Amino acid sequence: MLEANAISDEIKENWIKAVEARNSGEYEDCLKLLKKLPRDYDEQYDSYMAEAYYKTGDIDKADEYAHSQLSKQKENNRAKFVLGSIYLEKGDNEAAHKYFQEIFDADPEYPELNDKLVASSTGKYGMNAAFIVVIVLLVWICVVMKRNMPIYIKNSISFSSRKIFKGITSSDY
Repeated sequence: MLEANAISDEIKENWIKAVEARNSGEYEDCLKLLKKLPRDYDEQYDSYMAEAYYKTGDIDKADEYAHSQLSKQKENNRAKFVLGSIYLEKGDNEAAHKYFQEIFDADPEYPELNDKLVASSTGKYGMNAAFIVVIVLLVWICVVMKRNMPIYIKNSISFSSRKIFKGITSSDY
């Protein structure tokens, strides 16, 4: 009985250390500690493994564990984030955006989410769309300013700008 409690305490201690390693960004250590645990130790086990494998560069294992986590727990944001990141790296921005949007809908404050969401959206719609939006906004601002400026301000601005471009001072008039 005493031996079983010692094993149980060791497993619990490994889990706590693994989570601490993950929280401090030490993913190699996290992986080593998680591998010592039974896979069914905690419902978050697969998502922690997926994240640790992703952060250490083993994309295939990360993908496997993330899918396993989602098969058991469909709303797991960590697993979705890992899969979204994998798809983004592979250039499948549409699939990545789907996962990141699901996370955003559930938890808009999820760490690193906004950057990934923008990256997947930019690839989805292209930089051309952003450029066109900026141009349209600038044209719209100019039109609104021109329509709403009183005539004397328009004339004053026109007069000043003509002087500047011609290099004329007010004493020349």
